[in-house]
Amino acid sequence: MFFLEWGQLIIGIVIIICLGVIHAIGKNNKYHLPKGLLGWSIAILSFLFVSFSALAFVGITIEKKTTGIILHQFEDLKGKKAPFIYFNLVSDNSEHDLEEYYGKVILVNIWATWCAPCLKELPDLNQLYNYYKDEEFVVIALSDESRDKILDFSKRYPFDCISGYVNGFDWFSGDVGAARPVTFLIDKKGIIQDYFTGAYNYDFFESKVKNYF
Repeated sequence: MFFLEWGQLIIGIVIIICLGVIHAIGKNNKYHLPKGLLGWSIAILSFLFVSFSALAFVGITIEKKTTGIILHQFEDLKGKKAPFIYFNLVSDNSEHDLEEYYGKVILVNIWATWCAPCLKELPDLNQLYNYYKDEEFVVIALSDESRDKILDFSKRYPFDCISGYVNGFDWFSGDVGAARPVTFLIDKKGIIQDYFTGAYNYDFFESKVKNYF
């Protein structure tokens, strides 16, 4: 999220610096061309940086627009009843739905084994679940990967919170999978109170959920 927010500015600065280097190398030379092997090497490297940076700038611009649409759709979910969410437990493959947990404060975390930020926050979600599980609180971690893949992952990184898998995330507006990790805070009445995109730590999640106990 940081790079999406500031990436265009950072890349713009890089492009300006590289163009400045190219100009400085050739400004006192005939036809403004660099001299010597070192000069040409620096100029070529700077040109390559400009080219790749321009492509990255375009990519971020497109991604930022897409992410903006997703976040707008997430924002529309706040204050509304959570959709019907059906999932299978990774542990025993039994079928469940979100309504079974109404009456508790719920964090629904959308994650994947290949998502580095997701893996960073999972231990904190486990810790939070263990601390508050006796106070009508539950964490449900959902992935759209296969049960076998998640089972293999859990052998190395055990789950304390509820681990489930789904076929897709079509029960939420927007491309939820593209925004992962994303966590939805649902109150005891089944109302979506908030959502959090990106990885967060124990203190952040605790500060959000304890207001709804």
